[in-house]
Amino acid sequence: MLVRQFDGCVVIEVCGAIGPAREAQLGRLLHWAIRPGGTGVLVDLRRAPELGVSGISVLRLAGELARRRGLPFGYLGPGDPRRPHEFRPVRTRPAALPPAGSPAAEDASAVTG
Repeated sequence: MLVRQFDGCVVIEVCGAIGPAREAQLGRLLHWAIRPGGTGVLVDLRRAPELGVSGISVLRLAGELARRRGLPFGYLGPGDPRRPHEFRPVRTRPAALPPAGSPAAEDASAVTG
């Protein structure tokens, strides 16, 4: 995986399959990139030959974390003809946290750490 800053956006380029063995590494990179006061995050999957269930789960959780923090998040999938500089992730509003003690709050704590 390669990490670079491009036009105000953190780009994480995945070069290889994302399965259980690489899930933790991708998760750590995404958690680092999706930080309060951070910039947009783009995951470039065009060179990833395989995206397993664990990789999809990491991307889903990262998207939710970015949404909660109000940061732009997106990805380029295999076969996507766009280049990173042509992609502008959409900034989202931070989501309101659910009331403490509710089942949704327990789910949110798993996403937000």
